Formats: sequence, C-alpha cells, structure tokens
Amino acid sequence: MSDTFDTAAFFGGTAPAVSFDDIGETHEGTVIRAEVRQQTGFEDGALQYWPDGRPKLQAVVTFEGEPDDDEDDGVRTLYVRGLMHRAFQDALRTAKLRDLSPGSWFKVTYTGDGEPPRRGMNGPKQYEVVIAPPKRNQ
Repeated sequence: MSDTFDTAAFFGGTAPAVSFDDIGETHEGTVIRAEVRQQTGFEDGALQYWPDGRPKLQAVVTFEGEPDDDEDDGVRTLYVRGLMHRAFQDALRTAKLRDLSPGSWFKVTYTGDGEPPRRGMNGPKQYEVVIAPPKRNQ
C-alpha cells in the first residue's frame, strides 16, 4: 500500500536494505524518498495484518549514505517499524518536523535490547534517531 508510484523500485529494483546486527551499529544519510507500505512476512512475503484486520504499516526510506567501495552508489533502504518507528516519531518531534522529507538527514543507532516478551525469545531492538531538516538553498 503506497500513496505514490515508486518507479525506481518498479524499473530498477530496490536499494540494498540496511540491518542492525550489533549494538552500537549506526546508519545515516540523506533521504531520497520515504513512503508508507504494508509490512510483508519475512518467509512467505504475505501481507501482514493486526488481529483486528488493519494492515501493519511501515515506512520505507530510501537514502544516500556512504558508499562501501568505488562501484557502490551508497543508496540504501531502511525499513522503519516496531520500536524504530517510535524512535523516529520522537526524533521528528525533537527536530520540530512533521515528516521525513527528501533532503532530510538522519542517523539511526541500535542502542540495545529491551526485555524479551516471553522466555526463550529475544528482546526487541531499541534505537536512537537524530533527524535534521533539508538544507535550504541560500
């Protein structure tokens, strides 16, 4: 579910997704586009829903970060859901912004794990987010 047609994804695929494997890992960059899409299952790709039937939504942020090598353009995709969503909301409020506009800069850091919901499960990842508005031409 998207309000805009993503021609880059349609014609050229998507940029590699970033992940947060280790506490302290950080990803940052300048927003190219941000859109809302329905979450899909990791294993089967099926659309995800809440128990009441509402679709589970996520923000999909395409951004330009640091390239890994000379053949890398540095363009990446960040999937914002779960506790990362709340961290983005807090950062937008702190920056006095309404949304994550193209040209905005952000930095996301994996800061630790919360309490596991049940025995034998991992705790949810926790994040810190900093956002700066797009720079104005002078």
